[in-house]
Amino acid sequence: MAFLGLPTELRLQIYDIALYHSSQITIGSAELTGSAPDIVHRLYGEGRKPFSGLQHNHEPVIISGYDAGLLSTSKSAHVSAEATQGTRRDYHDAHATLSRVNRQIHNELRSHLATRAHGRNASLFVSYPSGLHILRTHAPGLLQQARSIHLAGAYTGSKSGYRAQHGAQLPNATLPQPVEIKRRPQIVPDSTAQLIDLLTSCFGPKSFHNIQQLDLRIYYVGPDSYSMIWSPETSPVVVALTQIPNAEFEITLYRGGKGTGVHLRIRPSEGRVVRTVWRPLQERPGDRDWVLDPRWPEWEDGEQAEGGMVVTG
Repeated sequence: MAFLGLPTELRLQIYDIALYHSSQITIGSAELTGSAPDIVHRLYGEGRKPFSGLQHNHEPVIISGYDAGLLSTSKSAHVSAEATQGTRRDYHDAHATLSRVNRQIHNELRSHLATRAHGRNASLFVSYPSGLHILRTHAPGLLQQARSIHLAGAYTGSKSGYRAQHGAQLPNATLPQPVEIKRRPQIVPDSTAQLIDLLTSCFGPKSFHNIQQLDLRIYYVGPDSYSMIWSPETSPVVVALTQIPNAEFEITLYRGGKGTGVHLRIRPSEGRVVRTVWRPLQERPGDRDWVLDPRWPEWEDGEQAEGGMVVTG
């Protein structure tokens, strides 16, 4: 094979070029806008088909850098159907593709990522649940480059969790009503299973991703939002606390009249420590994006859950 005939140092440089490099990567979905013919061509032209599991007329977006618009729960992100740049519709997971070439390249790539100084330098900002679906099914290799993961979304208590689709609006959001009735996706992803896969791959006895921190900023919608945090098995907080045996959990709950926000920060630990703090949620007019941490994309010096109840196990 000609590629394997190249010097090892050159092959490693090629791996670096092929992998998707950025200190910050945002993953979510965007709604296509434009004329009907342009949208149809974007979705079906040249043998394409809509990305399974997303809302009608949505496509996956993976971009370099931090983009709060892709994480917003107050309105959907949009992209012109005529656009030729700005999204990663044709993004291919370079890590997965290279790993499947043959055993030698697979082993070289794994060893290279494990030893290089800049192997895990990316922070992944992921909308929940649609961005998580895209990450797990379309670009799982990005986890090989991640040192932190930050999920943001809303939860309404559905069995699959997918009613909290990216673009789920918080109460009283003033948005234009679409003329067309949105069709349900043919495939509804199991968001709970995808979240379990992510969490157990990063923490616990079967973990294989060396993640420094994972954040969940989830807005629970409705008057029963507080009880919803702890009771359904599909609640992201319940999933994290039950699926990860040992870790450091910092839970900050923001209680409001229309919903409850939960910021769950998880860090590796040999034991199990849970810290919980309750704070009021400031529900100001127009402030519908609590899930967006104002510190993002910075995260290493975030808030500490001081003064709360500490439970160790």
